[in-house]
Amino acid sequence: MGRTTLHRTQVTALALAIATLGCGLSGCAARAMPNDIKAEIAELREVERDLREEIAALRSDLARLTAAFEAAAAADALPQPQPPTESPTQLPVAVPAPSAAIAAVLDDYRLALEQEDLKSLRKIYGGEVPTDDLEYLTLWFDRTDELDVSIADPDIDFQNGNALAVVRQTMTYVLAPTQQRRTMSVTVRMEFVRRNGEWRLTSMEPRH
Repeated sequence: MGRTTLHRTQVTALALAIATLGCGLSGCAARAMPNDIKAEIAELREVERDLREEIAALRSDLARLTAAFEAAAAADALPQPQPPTESPTQLPVAVPAPSAAIAAVLDDYRLALEQEDLKSLRKIYGGEVPTDDLEYLTLWFDRTDELDVSIADPDIDFQNGNALAVVRQTMTYVLAPTQQRRTMSVTVRMEFVRRNGEWRLTSMEPRH
């Protein structure tokens, strides 16, 4: 049984009780016995007083229950609150895998070699190119033309926050003094370190 139905039942019962007591009060007031009329009247008046007090109490309860019934009906008529809508889960920002980041640096290194771009190479190293590496690179820049470089899938090993990549590098070029076209493959051992969230080349060692 709902809250509204319960209140309605209580109000109806109280109203019937008041009506019944009112009828009893009328009947008592009209009744009179022939013997000892004064005593009978006094008793009737006492009964009447008790009935009126009881009726007043019942009317007070009736008013209270009526107010509660109206409040419950109003509450039932109100729209029920809807559960909060969950905000869509924010996807985490994708961070490239370390091996993919190293592969990207190797591709930048390949382009810098083909374009004989020392400025880009300094950026790849994160500063000045080490002397031994610079001598090796300058030799290629001075002795060759039309340099084309390809790098096979590197073998990358990560240790203590650093990376070691062994790269198979194929170089096709025109030898400047003779204008002969040649192709040469060389294995290069390259070391990387992570600085400020970016991988930087620290050294390279060619192995024919």
